[in-house]
Amino acid sequence: TTVVLKIQSTDVIHSWWIPSLGGKVDAVPGYTTYTWFKALHTGTFRGQCAQLCGTNHAAMVAFVHVVSPAQYQAWTQSQEQAITAANNQVGQLRQILTSQGQLGS
Repeated sequence: TTVVLKIQSTDVIHSWWIPSLGGKVDAVPGYTTYTWFKALHTGTFRGQCAQLCGTNHAAMVAFVHVVSPAQYQAWTQSQEQAITAANNQVGQLRQILTSQGQLGS
């Protein structure tokens, strides 16, 4: 599967770089850049910011976990369930606060 990434920065220039998955691409505030990769096997791939970007530059590491399509599908389903559960909790809280007059309808 080809994975397309939309790269953005909200502060300074960074550079997305996972050496095992391809070249670097800059993240420039105010712009959107794109890159892609196609992992040939599963595993965890380490990367880092490749642009000196400030005090914590050395701590800007990234990990890409490449999994099988079945594992990815299972993960997305679990994320959907977690989001649904969280939304249900918010809905219940909203009903309680509204019934108590603490939240406008």
